[in-house]
Amino acid sequence: MMKCPICGSENVTPSHRRGFEKIMQFLFPRTPYRCKECWSRFWTGQFKGVALKVVLVVAVLLFAVFYILPLDQLFKKSKDNQPAKTVSKSIQNPDKAKPDKGNKPVAVKSDKDDDDEGNGAGSPEIAKSKGDKEQPFKSEDLIEEAATVKPDKSAKPVKPPVKDDKSKPVKPDKSAKEKAVKPVVQKKTDDMSDEEHEASPAPPQVTKLKEPNVEIPKSGKTAAKAASKAKPVLPEAEVKDEENMNEVESAEKGEAKPAPPINSPRKIKEIKVSASENAVDIVISADGHIKDYKNFFLLKETPPKLVVDVKGKWKYVGKPAFDVDSELVSKVRVAEHNEKGFFRIVMDLKVKEGMTPVFSEDSKGLTITVKK
Repeated sequence: MMKCPICGSENVTPSHRRGFEKIMQFLFPRTPYRCKECWSRFWTGQFKGVALKVVLVVAVLLFAVFYILPLDQLFKKSKDNQPAKTVSKSIQNPDKAKPDKGNKPVAVKSDKDDDDEGNGAGSPEIAKSKGDKEQPFKSEDLIEEAATVKPDKSAKPVKPPVKDDKSKPVKPDKSAKEKAVKPVVQKKTDDMSDEEHEASPAPPQVTKLKEPNVEIPKSGKTAAKAASKAKPVLPEAEVKDEENMNEVESAEKGEAKPAPPINSPRKIKEIKVSASENAVDIVISADGHIKDYKNFFLLKETPPKLVVDVKGKWKYVGKPAFDVDSELVSKVRVAEHNEKGFFRIVMDLKVKEGMTPVFSEDSKGLTITVKK
């Protein structure tokens, strides 16, 4: 027989699934039950075929991760993103390259010419012939660049050589160019030096002033002290009054206690059951008065029952069931029903008729006495 794990009663019936429980029954098959004695709901596990279902779910997830996703990404790639195929052909004799059909000359460059262009030899003024050797870097090259950027009016501009269609650019005579540039640069530097000497004014004469007798503080602390002296000084009586007011305000703030939350459940500290010859006493110790409660009989049940519902949200951590050695009551069960808004006490009666409950309230809780 199925028993309630809370009160131990055998009066248990299956419960209906609701909401998300209907979906989860395929992965975690558990059957819900409800106890008719304490109205608590609990689950029992029936794990038939669970391992097979878990294995199938894991296999489907692995298939989706390792097979479907990579293929989907591959299909999204278009053919336009594929690299274009290039065919390179080497020219064995670059000097004998044939022109196009339009009779236009084709300039064929070798690897050596490409290196020369990277070093700045492509311009007509600095072009070198194949027979010349590379010269080291000199300051004269900088002078040539300065002369080309800002030429003097007296110097004549050097015309670049005319290119022929069938020949490469001809290098100008470097020795003649240097002779024409050197005097121009020297004259320019001389003119600049003269202008600088003329433009630089003579240093002004500074007259010494008498230093005033002013005391300069050595650090920032002395300046802060001097600033504090400038503040108005209050009398001692006013200062004491302000201190007393601050103490009173701080004491008031310290005495104020935070209010408990409104929806927090009340506590039932302890439940004691005692039996005598003609009565059974149930003492409920709580955190204060218990005023709102109701009781009713279930005489058609087997065994008949006396039910007491204490309204409100309650928190109880003690024993859920008590065995009673009495001729009136056989067992007492308690349970929380905060979702319905009450705390229930169920007493299994041995006598159907002539039972009367008596309730006595106090500041510590409630006492229920069942008499015949």
